[in-house]
Amino acid sequence: MELKVGFAADLLAQGHSCTVVTTRVTEEYKLSKREAQKLKRRQWI
Repeated sequence: MELKVGFAADLLAQGHSCTVVTTRVTEEYKLSKREAQKLKRRQWI
């Protein structure tokens, strides 16, 4: 989980929007949309 958080934090620091970050993390870690939404609700990505 720490890798996902770090990856997302780096993208946000580069100025990417939350939507772009969610999409990139979903693609990078091969998550389903349902898994990504669950993590987003928990504010992990």
